[in-house]
Amino acid sequence: MESLGERRIALISFAILCIAAFLTRLMPLHLSQFPFNNDSMTECGISSEIISSGNIDFGEDSLWYGTHAISTPFFNILIAFFASATGTVPLACAQIIGATLSVVIVGAFFYLGHAMSGNMRGGLIAALMAVMMGTFVFTTGSVWKTSLGLCILSL
Repeated sequence: MESLGERRIALISFAILCIAAFLTRLMPLHLSQFPFNNDSMTECGISSEIISSGNIDFGEDSLWYGTHAISTPFFNILIAFFASATGTVPLACAQIIGATLSVVIVGAFFYLGHAMSGNMRGGLIAALMAVMMGTFVFTTGSVWKTSLGLCILSL
């Protein structure tokens, strides 16, 4: 059984890890407001088309037909929804969505680690692993597919 002091320290540490994950993902934003890789640009283009057409059906005449991005429409729909809900364009909000998703992933790993180990330290180690894992950090350059995989794995 953990004391109140240990729980408080663990929760403060967890908050710091979430902030670190969020800020790591937003690092490229200080260089440019646009997404930071080719996948992101494709996803934003498809999201713009979803917003303008109102559907996710891309025919053979579509610019995006045959790309890998239409096979996995999760991020396309997420970006389109967020952009429509906030009144922005997909290019302006893609990096913020990726950073927010990273906090959800770190939180889910914290919960899993806590549930599996039975104490807060296990949750912190799992969250720290998620924040520091190479592919998670490197997804700053390729956020979409790895974040989706980690999110599904942790949830």
